[in-house]
Amino acid sequence: MAGIGAFFKGARGEEVVAALLADLPGGYHVFHDFGRAGRGIDHVVVGDNGVFVVETKCWSGRVELKDGELLVDGARPDRSPLSQVRAAALSLEAFLADRMGDVELGLMPAVCFASETFGPGLCRQGDTLVCNATHLRSAILEHAGRLSADDKERIVLIMEHKDS
Repeated sequence: MAGIGAFFKGARGEEVVAALLADLPGGYHVFHDFGRAGRGIDHVVVGDNGVFVVETKCWSGRVELKDGELLVDGARPDRSPLSQVRAAALSLEAFLADRMGDVELGLMPAVCFASETFGPGLCRQGDTLVCNATHLRSAILEHAGRLSADDKERIVLIMEHKDS
């Protein structure tokens, strides 16, 4: 029974983040539950400033970043969300490279907490953004990456027709 509760809690968190991503300005394309080789990516955002791979977490308790690891109430989770989102980003990068060749995507992995459980609110851990949902929109908009209009259009078309 706990598995079902965790599933619905996670789904609620993804809905919270999806609603915030829906508020991005025109020119951003958002894909939810982007599936690839048995791995689902919660959200992928494609904009003029890059491609964002967003892993959503809806954890209870205090979340902190310590020695390069995310901890909840001082304990390690069963699966590292940092490893999870980085693996998802690599998978998406390989998927797109297979169809586009070697293109600089400006890829940004992000772990987003649907509630205000992450103490700092917003920070970076290496190449990965870690934030509460209230900071995600501004972090995406302020990201300094650059994606050509042609590459952005190709990425969007590939993602829209991933199963064809």
